[in-house]
Amino acid sequence: MGFATIGYPTRHHKRRRLPDHDDRPIYYHNHKKRIGSKQNKERTPGYLSLSNDISNNITSSISRNGIRPKNITLQDLPYEIIQRIFVLVKDTTCMPKLNKFFYTCLRPTEYLVRKAMIERYFSDPKRYGIERCLQDNGYLINPEIFSNKLFAQYLLRNLTSLPLPIDLFAPRSLIPYLHDDNLPEDFIFDIGQLSKGEFDLPMYFYHNFDCYCYKPSLLQTMCKYFTVSNIPLILENFLDWALTEGSHYGITNIIEVLEGIWVLLSSRNIFVNTQHLMIITLHRLYDKADDNSTRYWGDLFRDSDETIDDQKERFVEYIVRAFYRRNDDSGTKLLSGTEIWNILMEISNMKLIGIFTKYGVYPEMSMIGNSSI
Repeated sequence: MGFATIGYPTRHHKRRRLPDHDDRPIYYHNHKKRIGSKQNKERTPGYLSLSNDISNNITSSISRNGIRPKNITLQDLPYEIIQRIFVLVKDTTCMPKLNKFFYTCLRPTEYLVRKAMIERYFSDPKRYGIERCLQDNGYLINPEIFSNKLFAQYLLRNLTSLPLPIDLFAPRSLIPYLHDDNLPEDFIFDIGQLSKGEFDLPMYFYHNFDCYCYKPSLLQTMCKYFTVSNIPLILENFLDWALTEGSHYGITNIIEVLEGIWVLLSSRNIFVNTQHLMIITLHRLYDKADDNSTRYWGDLFRDSDETIDDQKERFVEYIVRAFYRRNDDSGTKLLSGTEIWNILMEISNMKLIGIFTKYGVYPEMSMIGNSSI
């Protein structure tokens, strides 16, 4: 089905033929003939008759050899220009998937990631009438960058070494204007009338914890730009992740992050007011043992020659000392709860129980009669 030339079949020996078929052969049939005579030149579809002899010779040579000049495409441009187009388009998903050439050309190198990130998420705050600057000639960053894991990781790992200084992250109500290319030149966004909720820490920092292990003081740095309203939740989520998925960082790195969070809590006079942090610690450390968990703990506690059990107990003591020991007995009362002591009785480890009693933590009176400890 279908025709090479409109109105003519693709097979020249079809039984039904038009009267002028011989005078107007189809392209496929005509292409097999030698193109050289004046008659064939006139019959060849798409043949260009040029006036000068040089052009005629070139065209005749191309026609005889069956070679057509190559059409220039985007792939003929230098890599630098293609990458610049890629950066200006601000779409990082389509071009690399076109073919193998673009995939290779637009491989996310450090240079290309930095250029694309700056073009896509960095803006001049004065463009939006924001005169308050944390740094001279600082830039406004769209917090939507934290919805792209590649750019978020690059930004956080190079936060202090970027070629452009950071002024502030855009508040939530400003984000729609960052995508508007038709703002009037006299547009002014009144940043002074915004609530603290406009600068809440993005959810990225509540669920992606590798960034903390790479830079343990990251949370303190983010406090310069965002309102961190729930530090205990970050602490609990990080500890849960560290004891289930973060073994490759090692216990030393994990404790460095916990120390940084403790410093931030202390500076704001915030306390851990639930048993949940300790419950997470006990559950994760003393779940049913198997070969996989043994390998995991060996990887997590690889920095010390002590036995895994000794290091687990020392880690529990660190959590008690860092987050539950206070000037009054409010912290120890939290650890005296029924749920924690039920877990301790199930574990049935006297050395572990001794850590709690060392800091004045004892079970509630209602449990003493039922306890087998």
